[in-house]
Amino acid sequence: MEYRRAVKILKAKIGLISNKEELIKFKKGEIADLATDFHKLKKMDFTSNLDGYFYIIDEDTEPRIQFDANRVVATGNFLKLEEEAKDNRFFLLGNEGLFYRFVLKILEDKFNIFSFHACSLFDEETGQLFIICGGAGSGKTAFILKGIEVGLKIFSTEMSHFNPHSPGRLKFYKGSLLDNIRIANLKYDYSKIYETLKLNLSEVEDEWGTKIAVDLSQYQTLFDQLDDPEIVLVFPHIEEEKKDSIVREVKNKSLLCKLLFDNLSEKIGETILLYEKVPVAGLDSSFSLRKRLEAVDEFIEYARLKRAIRVIAGTKNCLKGVKE
Repeated sequence: MEYRRAVKILKAKIGLISNKEELIKFKKGEIADLATDFHKLKKMDFTSNLDGYFYIIDEDTEPRIQFDANRVVATGNFLKLEEEAKDNRFFLLGNEGLFYRFVLKILEDKFNIFSFHACSLFDEETGQLFIICGGAGSGKTAFILKGIEVGLKIFSTEMSHFNPHSPGRLKFYKGSLLDNIRIANLKYDYSKIYETLKLNLSEVEDEWGTKIAVDLSQYQTLFDQLDDPEIVLVFPHIEEEKKDSIVREVKNKSLLCKLLFDNLSEKIGETILLYEKVPVAGLDSSFSLRKRLEAVDEFIEYARLKRAIRVIAGTKNCLKGVKE
């Protein structure tokens, strides 16, 4: 028997097909929830003219992944792999898995929507959008929590989507409102936010080593799209106990181009290890790479970029010298 479902994420309409229904169900409320990647996943009718198709065929064979411009076919013993693997983020439908990256590729290739690996915070007083670009461990969550503390609003916690929708114009789309946060960071570094969230947490042995998916939607912007905001780009390196804050301007255009291109390419282009044992090559193509570089050039030329800065700071002082 074949099971089908379809979802819409931003403008991308994606179909999921499998011989096992449980393999195309998204997990809710877990650290691997795709809501930590995207703002909304809308259910829709499955049709023959969707933007992309994601097949998961469960059978007793060595896992293999095949893909082309608008289709991924994953074949293997995935139910068994899901029972054995410890890190559900790297399941096919996990928030670091293959489906998530496939959606980013479809958004780029078909809709000209590009995604920084970045959280973004909006200052209602100045109209500035702070885009904090960085991979895992760079300090995005520190900026989110400190930003909330000083009154900034969340536009995205993980991926910041933009579209050069007309010559000289940039449109931004709201991203995820969930974030995976260490329990101890909330309880001890940002106790007021922790109290406001009213989380019902069970006891854990290692609060500093345990992350939970936290819904931060009460701190979101009132709007879902933003046209041509003034932008502050931040490339952070956060060290938990660092007392000083070092802020340096990125003035070299070639360096800025590389930083942005590498960031935009990270999730689509990198190889990943699914289920701790299934290696998968990146989804990039020559077409995607050229198009992405053009988008970077447009961003640098047309964005109302107030500053581009590198920041080395601690958890509590990460906005010092950033928010003027």
